[in-house]
Amino acid sequence: MKRFWRYLEHALDFSLLILILAGALYGLYYYRNLVRAQMTITLSLGVAYVLWGILHHWHEKNLKVKIIWEYVSIAALVVFILLIFLFRA
Repeated sequence: MKRFWRYLEHALDFSLLILILAGALYGLYYYRNLVRAQMTITLSLGVAYVLWGILHHWHEKNLKVKIIWEYVSIAALVVFILLIFLFRA
């Protein structure tokens, strides 16, 4: 039974991540003509991803500074790439 609850916790964590990503994609599409709004959504996505990663690893009880830096670097890379695409349009 303990195994079931563990899977349920992971399902809830990753469902939240999917909702965050889906909300950002919807926002980018909805504001497709407003670059400033898309920039705000993109930066918010990066922050939400980092916060999600911190909370996920905190629940797993394996949160370390190295893991936080991994999430920050991946978020920064994705935000940078998305902003390049926004400025090219």
